Amino acid sequence: MVVTWCFSLHYFVSWYLQIAFVLVMCTLFWSLYKIVFSNPGVIEPKEDARTQFVNMLEHCERVNYCFTCWVNKPKRAKHCSVCDRCVMDFDHHCPWLHQCITIRNLRMFLLFVACVAISAGIFSYACGHLIYTRIERINPGS
Repeated sequence: MVVTWCFSLHYFVSWYLQIAFVLVMCTLFWSLYKIVFSNPGVIEPKEDARTQFVNMLEHCERVNYCFTCWVNKPKRAKHCSVCDRCVMDFDHHCPWLHQCITIRNLRMFLLFVACVAISAGIFSYACGHLIYTRIERINPGS
């Protein structure tokens, strides 16, 4: 979308739509960077996993334990089967970003989705305007 915009479509829209598209795309890439390179809330074991498990059994504590990660899961934590790790406040795993979406990065994810929708709208408008302009050249006054 960006390459098509840069090389051909920006000629067919007004300057304020060009600025809006650039701002939306910058925000989109910034939010993408923040989502992909931030820690979504992975739960790391505090000590040797088996030692921690034995200690919990000795004290007869009622805990929510993940036997895949060997970690004590707090409330609202869930094991992501795609990432194969436990994360806090798990919402879903995004296959397109290959990242767990949690309470930590949910705002950035929603900003990313909104920017994708807005940029797709501007891009669609530019494509429609281009098609309309080309049809007007072929059939003037129709």
